[in-house]
Amino acid sequence: MVKLRNTTIIIGSVALTVGIVVALSVSFSLSRSIIVLQRLMKQVEIGNIDVHAPENKRGEIGYLYRRFNAMVNEINNLILTVTALQVKEKEMELKQLDSKMQVSGDKNIVPLRVAIIAAFSFYRYKFLSRVEDKNLYRLP
Repeated sequence: MVKLRNTTIIIGSVALTVGIVVALSVSFSLSRSIIVLQRLMKQVEIGNIDVHAPENKRGEIGYLYRRFNAMVNEINNLILTVTALQVKEKEMELKQLDSKMQVSGDKNIVPLRVAIIAAFSFYRYKFLSRVEDKNLYRLP
């Protein structure tokens, strides 16, 4: 009877230890995955949209990583679209200005065009940011 009790206690202790080790390893694995995603989100939050989550995970965490990557890609596409539209808008303004200058006969057409394109290129990120966005640098 004593031997059976001791065997039961030993088997129970081993099972409890194995259960605790498995629970801790699963917990740490999930925590690490969520911390990685949290760090990536902070990078996107401060304006670094060239980040990608690793896609080697399976299950819910892998799905979360893949959806995060899709979201970042969509943000990149939207920014490219907005920038392209702004460039087209500025080109239209330049064409209008150019036609007005040709009518008036002004000889400073090329330097003015270069100055406007340079100014737009330098400040294009400022055009994309919002005033209330505290994480982006304000340009002079």
